[in-house]
Amino acid sequence: MKKILYILSLFFLLTVPVHLSGQTNDQLIKTFSLNPDKNFEKALIRKAIDYTSGISNYIGISKEKLNKEKLSKIGIVIKRQLSNDCFIITAEKNSTSFLPDYFQSLFPANDYWKLSPALFDTYRTKKVFTKDDDYLIKVDDLLKIKEPVKVYSDYGFIQIRLSDEKLNQWLKDDNVDYIQTVSAKPKEELAVNGFDNSVNKINLVHHNWPDINGHNTTISIKENLFDTTDIDFKNRILKTSVSPSTIAAHASYMASIIGGGGNTFYTGKGAAWNTLLASSDFATLLPDNSTIFQQNNIAVQNHSYGTIIENFYGAEANAYDVQTNAHPTLLHVFSVGNKGTDAGTQTYSGVNGFANTTGNFKMAKNIITVGHIDSFGVVLPLSSRGPAYDGRVKPELVAYAEDGSSGAAAIVSGVSLLVQQTYKDINGVLPTSALVKAILFNSADDEGAKAIDYTSGYGSVNAYRAIKTIKESRILTGSVTNGNSINFPVTLPPNAVNVKVTLVWNDPAAPVNSFTALVNDLDLQMKHNASGTIYQPWVLNSAANISALNQLAVRVRDSLNNAEQITIDAPVGGDYTINVNGYSISSGSQSFYIAYQWDTLNSFHWNYPTGSDNIFSGSNNLLRWYNSYNSTGKLAYSINSGLSWNSLSNNIDLSKENLYWQTPDTFCTGLLRMTIGTDVYVSDTFSISKLISTGVGFNCTDSAMIYWKKIKGINSYQVYSLGNQYLQPFALTTDTFLVIKKNIAPALHYTVAPVLSSIKQGLKNYTFNYTTQGVDCYVKNMLADLIDKTVRIQLFMGTEYNVKSICIEKLVSGNYSCIKTFTPDGSLNYSYDDDALIKGGNTYRVKIELINGQIINGDETTVYYFDNSEYLVFPNPTKRENGFTILSSSLEPSVIQLYTVTGKLVLQQQLNNFSEKINTSSLQKGMYFYLLLRDNKKVAHGKIIVE
Repeated sequence: MKKILYILSLFFLLTVPVHLSGQTNDQLIKTFSLNPDKNFEKALIRKAIDYTSGISNYIGISKEKLNKEKLSKIGIVIKRQLSNDCFIITAEKNSTSFLPDYFQSLFPANDYWKLSPALFDTYRTKKVFTKDDDYLIKVDDLLKIKEPVKVYSDYGFIQIRLSDEKLNQWLKDDNVDYIQTVSAKPKEELAVNGFDNSVNKINLVHHNWPDINGHNTTISIKENLFDTTDIDFKNRILKTSVSPSTIAAHASYMASIIGGGGNTFYTGKGAAWNTLLASSDFATLLPDNSTIFQQNNIAVQNHSYGTIIENFYGAEANAYDVQTNAHPTLLHVFSVGNKGTDAGTQTYSGVNGFANTTGNFKMAKNIITVGHIDSFGVVLPLSSRGPAYDGRVKPELVAYAEDGSSGAAAIVSGVSLLVQQTYKDINGVLPTSALVKAILFNSADDEGAKAIDYTSGYGSVNAYRAIKTIKESRILTGSVTNGNSINFPVTLPPNAVNVKVTLVWNDPAAPVNSFTALVNDLDLQMKHNASGTIYQPWVLNSAANISALNQLAVRVRDSLNNAEQITIDAPVGGDYTINVNGYSISSGSQSFYIAYQWDTLNSFHWNYPTGSDNIFSGSNNLLRWYNSYNSTGKLAYSINSGLSWNSLSNNIDLSKENLYWQTPDTFCTGLLRMTIGTDVYVSDTFSISKLISTGVGFNCTDSAMIYWKKIKGINSYQVYSLGNQYLQPFALTTDTFLVIKKNIAPALHYTVAPVLSSIKQGLKNYTFNYTTQGVDCYVKNMLADLIDKTVRIQLFMGTEYNVKSICIEKLVSGNYSCIKTFTPDGSLNYSYDDDALIKGGNTYRVKIELINGQIINGDETTVYYFDNSEYLVFPNPTKRENGFTILSSSLEPSVIQLYTVTGKLVLQQQLNNFSEKINTSSLQKGMYFYLLLRDNKKVAHGKIIVE
């Protein structure tokens, strides 16, 4: 019989929150020991215990690094790791003889190790659970659960509502390994204003590779439902069994950023504008069932929402890592949060401005979390910061979004679709999510502090470089086993600069509530063969204080992240070796992916505008370029196809890579030219234009007319109509209007663009539905207003196209007669004062006569004239089944009484509104007297005939 020594812990602190990553083993023992010694002054004592019957839930202090798979084979199970060498373990009775080989001491544990850090903090401060709540519980054997629960079988979790008494019962159950409260209700992380797809180089992809647009991809947007009637999503919506019913503007913004078709306006064109769009309800924060993704070919899901700051590896984080390992091509993209100025929790409690990502699901390893930057690449204050609870890099990427990280995540989701499409078009299969991450992390533009940091992660996503990585086959892949390595030769040219190499792998899910999340630890190195110089990856200081978290990254071995990155600013040309080592692989082999790139010294290209972009005339526009020169440049522009050039500056700081340009107020094509020494870089021809005014002239039964303002110097215009999914050319005209024949042109949505040259058009105007612009058949509106004893009639025409005459008509004795005729004068607005009023209703309409003799009558409008009376009673006579109406000149309450000719009261009704309908269906035909009372005083009377 083996006897094991163990240490009795001193006492159990109940006054401060527990942050496991910051505790020593002695503190952990005091926290989780079943029978802590309350005498703090007493020295630690070792005592012998007989374990022949096995042990359950003990704290074990290991002698050396443990191999969980090896221990499991001999019957020792690690239930939770609390520190590098402190564990919660269970051992079968036949396995206890092995315990001294691996553990130097053992202690009976209480049950609180099963609680999530947030729930444990609540327990320690409140002592008890004070209300019923919903819980996620991790169990060893789902078949042992007898109570009615919601089961997530893919992840071994159940969801149940419990009282505090019931919770304590579940806590003591040996089948239970973990308990957390169901995460707080998710919140959309702000709407998105502004549009600038040049920040993340999406415009370069659209221009250089128009066919890379998300074709044959599908994305799921997990939140509320986007507007399915939006013309930017026309015929590209996929309904699934998890589609929500609540429509929200935020979801529509996300869908537009990811996959909008640009039909409404150019700002509505998403990164992957040809993708198929699906929606998923975020009422449940655990991953959607995997069959949803498989059946609908969904490979990216966007999550632009958050909950509260949760710094632990909880049920949701574990579940997303489980799912991404089971389905390696599925990529989840999350907004990092908008709590950038808040203090962290748990390990990072009280550390302001760090560790404030919103939701424990964002602690997963195999996802991407995204922060937000402005147009200049500056991370905005509200963007949540890392690190993750265990010191890992968060966020991994940033992207443009002025008002919140929601839009930034949507941009990364859209770019991910472009990466997937490009890879599949070349290789015939989807890339794994780990490969997509390697490509995005490696091609990102470094922002903020040099190399990686807890503010911008690996940098700002660069769609153009990501696509080039695939097209230029700068991808490596392999797999390693424990203790083994693999080498990849790379040759750098002598003029190479800014070398970057990134390693990524989909790491197996860690046990829920893990001390650190990394399971398989791979190491990346790059060696210059000739000199023997070895470059290590960048690693950050994750200590829980502001000074440490703000430190620059250093080159050392990374033991936390499942993404590692090496950069070399000015390498020596020659042969290099990229080495990946399986430092600690839990079992089998671990596959991995590498993306790499370098720049060429003295290179330059224009990022914005491209030949597909429009520069707004008469306004400030931000020009963008890429540069690897160490000098200044001379910038000039041309608006006559390069026949002459206008200087903007002879001393451009090329390193800033952007400059504001106040463009001339004109409609034309433009060129930009940067001169660097003897090197000259001329941009593509782009358009310089702005919005033009459009309108609807008429909307008649058989035809409609749209028009636009004439632009000086523009001779023709391209009209577009909305086709099956996107805008398409409809008509090219030299006029400033277009008549649409409805029998041959069923589309309702149109827009127009000025033609600037034989190869270039200007900006398309906002697309409009001509049936919803308030214009009927020639008439926009006709108003009739009573002013003293005159009715002022104002007529607003949509157009005077083919109009011969305009007549204002008045209804007199049942017939319309013309009271004023106008000859069209181009003003479109006409007015007339009618002073020949009759007591009661005065009804008007407009009659339009066209050149071809066709007559068009407008809608009627009626003005009621009281002629010094307080009430109007009409119609009189009236039909018994129709009743009559009483109009009051004031809103003071009154009463109507109706009497027969014999004086019998047959009807009385309270009048509270300006217009009241009186029902006479129960009356006999004949003449009646009405009496109107206010405050029981007669204010009006008269006769009415009911027929």
